[in-house]
Amino acid sequence: MANKVLLKKSSVAAKVPLVGDLDYGEVALNYTDGKLYYKTAGNAIDSFPSLSATATLTNKTLSSAILTGTLTAGGSVGTNGQILASTVTGVQWVDSGAAVDPLTTITKSLTLTTDWQNTGISYTDLSTGTYLVQLYANDTGAGGSNSNEYYSGTMSWYAGATNSSVELPTDEIPLHRAGQSSEGGLYLRTFRSTSESGANLKLQIYANMANSSASNYVFKFRKMI
Repeated sequence: MANKVLLKKSSVAAKVPLVGDLDYGEVALNYTDGKLYYKTAGNAIDSFPSLSATATLTNKTLSSAILTGTLTAGGSVGTNGQILASTVTGVQWVDSGAAVDPLTTITKSLTLTTDWQNTGISYTDLSTGTYLVQLYANDTGAGGSNSNEYYSGTMSWYAGATNSSVELPTDEIPLHRAGQSSEGGLYLRTFRSTSESGANLKLQIYANMANSSASNYVFKFRKMI
């Protein structure tokens, strides 16, 4: 007759053996919770969670994990298109672009001329870093030359006070454009003003065809670094 091997066991939900209940290499089964308990080298009790049960992982590393079903983070299962982002003390679902690559949208009403002018976007409107920048222009109704035109480029930004010793320390932002049509063109640059001019970084714009009235221009900035 075959011998029957029985483990230390309990049917009481959430009951965990004490350190003194187990020897090293010995296991105990809670068959209500579906967990096997063992004593670690650090003289503590740990467990193997049941694969068929809901388990809370604390300070665990998952390698090549494949997740199916829903994943709850921060009390929410999230919505389509959201991503997981760290909150320092945990993780939560956030809209793409809201955390790891923040997207800032600023709309400005401007009457463009053939001279450089401030957009109204300056130092503290963005945090210091490197950005993808997009400018949307649809200003034909204001005498402009852009019909559903998108301009894009890369720029560096500094949110602190500038300390330039010359009046025109500027850096143009190379732009690529695509859209419905554009008879002219728009250009962007950063301007590091002196203490007499506010001592901060400003975003400026220039058009090679002047507008007859104001139009809305949509600036989008996605922080990369």
